[in-house]
Amino acid sequence: MVNVRPAGPDAWSDVQAVMGERGDPSRCFCQYFRLRGKAWSASSPENNRAGLKSQVCDGERAPGVLAYDGSAQVGWCAVGPRTSYPRVEACAVDTAVAGRIPSADLYRGPLSVYLDAGFTEVSRTSPQWVLVRSAV
Repeated sequence: MVNVRPAGPDAWSDVQAVMGERGDPSRCFCQYFRLRGKAWSASSPENNRAGLKSQVCDGERAPGVLAYDGSAQVGWCAVGPRTSYPRVEACAVDTAVAGRIPSADLYRGPLSVYLDAGFTEVSRTSPQWVLVRSAV
């Protein structure tokens, strides 16, 4: 059975294990959505690791949760206020305006998914990037 727990200071070694030694997680260390523009371009895997370590070990709240299968670390999910993730602020992609778009640019999600789920359009940062909102 999978168990999910906050990733606090005592879990840093488990966070490192989940991020691994290869692939995107081992370079990004879940900093991509926290950094924009030159801050991201100038960042290195070592800086990203240090950033996540500081968030896990020095923050006032856990920046994410770890999933365990028994005692084995099997997953990670970053969690925090939207203001912690500047790349996520402009959420949806209006594919009707953008036309054919690479799937890598759809990580925010197509606008139609948000509208179907009851979100409303708040503003547009460009014709294709749409900020949406939903009351919870």
